[in-house]
Amino acid sequence: MTRALLFLFSLLFFGSSMAQPTIQVALGEWPPYVSKDMKDGGLVGRIIKESLALEGYQVNYQFFPWDQSYAKVKSKEFSITFPWYASDERRELFYLSVPLMDFNTVFFYRKDTKFSWFPNQPIRNFKIGAIKGYHYGEMFDVITEGRHVDWSSNDNGAFRKLLKKRIDAFPTDILFGYYYLHKHFPAAIASLITNDPRTLHTAPGFALIERSEKGQKLKEVLDRGFAKLQQQGKIGQYMEQIQLGQWQPDLVVSKPSN
Repeated sequence: MTRALLFLFSLLFFGSSMAQPTIQVALGEWPPYVSKDMKDGGLVGRIIKESLALEGYQVNYQFFPWDQSYAKVKSKEFSITFPWYASDERRELFYLSVPLMDFNTVFFYRKDTKFSWFPNQPIRNFKIGAIKGYHYGEMFDVITEGRHVDWSSNDNGAFRKLLKKRIDAFPTDILFGYYYLHKHFPAAIASLITNDPRTLHTAPGFALIERSEKGQKLKEVLDRGFAKLQQQGKIGQYMEQIQLGQWQPDLVVSKPSN
């Protein structure tokens, strides 16, 4: 009996000592990059999960409004949030991971509009929409200077204005834009809209990591695991799958160009 108890105790001890530590991650909804409704938490969710798994860690994803996710990592209630653009404030408040991927903003417009724009030249003869609270980069400010911009409170409002021809074009992330169209509109309606191939704004996204001794270690762990995943060719593979529409058979993204 005593030997049996000792055997069971040893199994429990070694099993618990070998358990993978769990990292608490606060996220918001931005499909297909991050979403509670997608496997592994979305494209970036999968990349982070697999990067950390390569270093012996597991993740617990919880979803909140984006401002709350930011605040929870800032207060160290959670350890990581992603993806975010870099800024001076964020570099001061958090540790930033290596760049995870570039995010590309393009103009979406109706196919029957024949919309076009050119870098550093004011947009004329087109009604431009945008979403309140979003920053689209310096180029957007240049090409819309002196022009009226029709601001919507959310993506749904902007896409509906586009479909009703109340605006001619509005910018959003290319993968998010197509995901949103095919998620919220019938295929026949979504097919009326396309994207301009020029990139309006591109910037890398990062994971924000709590600024603490623990966070410094997590940054090293995440960066190391990400490098391994990249060397395995997995990140390029996942991006290619997205761009070819393999994650949604009826969707093929028109790739942006510079």
